[in-house]
Amino acid sequence: LLACLQDKLAYLVSVVESCWADGRPVLIGTSSVNESESVLQVLQEWCRPSFRELSLRVQLLNAKPENVRLEAQVVAQAGLPAAVTIATNMAGRGTDIILGGNPEGLTRMGLLRLVYRCAAMHVLAL
Repeated sequence: LLACLQDKLAYLVSVVESCWADGRPVLIGTSSVNESESVLQVLQEWCRPSFRELSLRVQLLNAKPENVRLEAQVVAQAGLPAAVTIATNMAGRGTDIILGGNPEGLTRMGLLRLVYRCAAMHVLAL
């Protein structure tokens, strides 16, 4: 057991960096929204420079009302290689994490991004 919070967070960062380097997905469970946001901040600030870019792509699931629509998709893709997901106890319930990601969900997310980009370009052209 680690004695203080500082040691626990340093250990967490080292485990996440190791998993990223090996291409393994990581799911970090937290007990509150504040805790999940704190863990995200620690990853973004404490990661070595070589992992800092990856830490900016960490997915945060904290059961906030504004994120509910996307949570099932994020959880479904949490099994992708090198994916890092931080989730509170309540976030994404009822959704399976599939190692390697969910192909149907990936296709749906890709199509949505394409539609949004095309719509944004159309609006900007007006």
